[in-house]
Amino acid sequence: MNTKDISKDKILKISKLILKRDGLNNLSIRNIAKEANVSIGSVYKYYDNKSEILLEIACDSWDKIIKKINNNIQNNLEDTIYSIYYILYKNNKPTDGLLNHSKLFSNKKINKAFEKMENYQKDIKQIIKNSIIEDARYNVSFGDLQLDDIVNLIFDTIINDISNNKTNHKTLTLIINSYFIKG
Repeated sequence: MNTKDISKDKILKISKLILKRDGLNNLSIRNIAKEANVSIGSVYKYYDNKSEILLEIACDSWDKIIKKINNNIQNNLEDTIYSIYYILYKNNKPTDGLLNHSKLFSNKKINKAFEKMENYQKDIKQIIKNSIIEDARYNVSFGDLQLDDIVNLIFDTIINDISNNKTNHKTLTLIINSYFIKG
């Protein structure tokens, strides 16, 4: 085995490859080092355990998803919801997983994983909230609590649909529009 050094980016790239090709059960520090042709210590230089690698992979995936959503923000809520559905549905690995399944993380990492997931959820909810506020068709005034409840309902519906491999964005936007758009 070669004892050359390896970059953190290379470890993540190889870890993603192993996950995709061989599945979660075959992702280990030993297998990462073997695939990279480096010593196990080279991997431990960056990560204490497999949970840290999984957390970074999940966060990297969510960062890319949030960026895609931000790049596809539309002028109206209906199109924004469709974009969120499409992007999450197309990239649904994070929603089925890594940050939602505590068994994947060591006890120390569980809280960090849930904290990260909450931050990503807040980002998406803020996009939805801004879309409601900025949609010129909606002439409804409501308090922050009511708006937050509406946003949470929209977000929860999107996540539930994607978790169940559905896309009911048309029904959701029909309901929203019938509530907001009068006349």
